[in-house]
Amino acid sequence: MTKDFFTKQSIIFLQKLEGINANTISSNPLVNDYLTTVLITKKFHLKIYAFVLQNAVTASSKKLCDISLLDFGCGNGLFAMFAKHCGIGKVYGCDAYKEFTEAAAILSNTINVTIDGWLVCNEDDLLNTCKSLQLDVIVSTDVIEHIYNLNTFYSNIKTLNPDMITALSTGAFYDNYFRRKSFYKLMNNDEYIASTELHATVKDEYAGMAYLTIRQKIIEKHFQSLNPTEVLTLAKATRGLRKNDIFLFVEKYLLDGKIVGALTNNFHNTCDPITGNFTERILTTKEYTTFYTENNFALTIKAGFYNAEGNSIKAFLQKIINCFIAIFRQNFLGRFAAPFILFIGTPKSNKQHF
Repeated sequence: MTKDFFTKQSIIFLQKLEGINANTISSNPLVNDYLTTVLITKKFHLKIYAFVLQNAVTASSKKLCDISLLDFGCGNGLFAMFAKHCGIGKVYGCDAYKEFTEAAAILSNTINVTIDGWLVCNEDDLLNTCKSLQLDVIVSTDVIEHIYNLNTFYSNIKTLNPDMITALSTGAFYDNYFRRKSFYKLMNNDEYIASTELHATVKDEYAGMAYLTIRQKIIEKHFQSLNPTEVLTLAKATRGLRKNDIFLFVEKYLLDGKIVGALTNNFHNTCDPITGNFTERILTTKEYTTFYTENNFALTIKAGFYNAEGNSIKAFLQKIINCFIAIFRQNFLGRFAAPFILFIGTPKSNKQHF
């Protein structure tokens, strides 16, 4: 397999997506909007998929045809389909929401790429859902920053296969100052401002409410002995917790009267109190490294690249920045300039450098 194998395959795969209309794949507005956005920038997304796959396969000792791969948080499923198109032996896609996996199945039939299984699961039921699949590689793009319990995620990966290769990209990371600040703004908007886009995957009494308001409502409803001041204080302190953990937090307060904020690493981070889906959570590279090392994985971090297509001045400048990133791909300078980074997890016994 040549170094540019996946890049060449992305050009071929691109032809399969010509003429795809998101409206014919799903009637769900959230699924439809997401697929539409990806299709508009499909060439760039395929470059990212190729980059992630190249690093994952390079870290693996197996041939393409022998690899069993999971696209975790697959969304529209295009990454899984691309992996299958490239010759990965067995490919599965999973997402926490069945609306996405159902649409992904329709899309895979539309472009005639057969996936070995579409699964519905998150980090909590990853182990039970995938224990029979004999996975070798787990990949994802723009998912890890939304996972509620990263300890559970990495622990389940280790249990599934202690020699698992993971290649997980994210655009939400600490080292790029400008992206970090923009994501802080998004987090605070979700935390304090009501929006029709919030909690869009679950239609219930909390739909559209700001996350702080949802936590207040949850605490008021289930702990009616608390006064309004206590409710607000506890709602603020439970930022970054989902419903069941909010209950545990308040119950502990009722026992000892102590309030210690749930978020000790970054007070900007916040999640949907119902689903636990984080808003672009920002963690430092040191914090991510801890998750890997505690589960006996080695971590390599590589800086990504910008979409430098076209002949505009912006594209020209982004090409220059991409050259700079390529020089400093695996250190802070590369991450400082990059729009996304890639976490490559390998067994600690794997001494391969890539």
